[in-house]
Amino acid sequence: GKRIESGLVIAADHADLGAIVEFEYVRRASKGRVPSLLANAPGAPAIMRRAIAGSSYSAKYSRDRRTGFIKCGLQMDSAQDALTSFYVFAQKAAELSGFPKSTAQGLVGAIVELEDNIHTHSKRPTTGLIGFRSPTEGVFEFAIADAGIGVLPSLKQSSDYRGLSDAGSALRIALSDGGSRFGRNTNHGYGFRPLFSALANRYGRLRFRSGDHVLIISGETPSVSCAYVSQLSEVPGFLISVSCSMGNVLRAPTMSA
Repeated sequence: GKRIESGLVIAADHADLGAIVEFEYVRRASKGRVPSLLANAPGAPAIMRRAIAGSSYSAKYSRDRRTGFIKCGLQMDSAQDALTSFYVFAQKAAELSGFPKSTAQGLVGAIVELEDNIHTHSKRPTTGLIGFRSPTEGVFEFAIADAGIGVLPSLKQSSDYRGLSDAGSALRIALSDGGSRFGRNTNHGYGFRPLFSALANRYGRLRFRSGDHVLIISGETPSVSCAYVSQLSEVPGFLISVSCSMGNVLRAPTMSA
């Protein structure tokens, strides 16, 4: 079936990983107004549900380990061990899809950095979720999401950005080097550099949603300069999804802008 809610279009039987995660966070934010379309869907949605229902840092995987989810929580020593194992499986999944080891390492390095951002910026790390999937040859997907304060309120903690008034501008700043709640020229705000570096000379589709805006970048060697920003219904937190391929072979997006 297909459902259209809050600017999100998702086909339960044929959705990319980002759509699956984003729909779940939109559904939760709606407090019952959006039905649980994925309640009985198998595959990645089922693994995601198991991870959300489980303990923090208790990763859940498909049998072939090409799909995995882990729920974030408060940082602790045991969490690091669980995350390390999760990242190893994520890298293996990317390599199984055909990505060179160096590229797979770069993509997982980006996931590591974005997971840390949940603890640094969201103020609600227990709402965080990370997922990866190798759905087909030459394609690797991952998503990082939280239901924290969101990008705009985070940036406005700095006097440099107190005048910001919309989430679209906040997304552009956050994705650019040096944009951070710690302010300009503080050696912070470089958390997205590993992501863009890993996608150099690769085809990628990146989606960033926070507040009432979404920012989308698509193409070879994606960068913020090619971003498209549009307004959607408001959702708390920060939702990030990335689909990358060895060539321009990504499926058509299952979400509207």
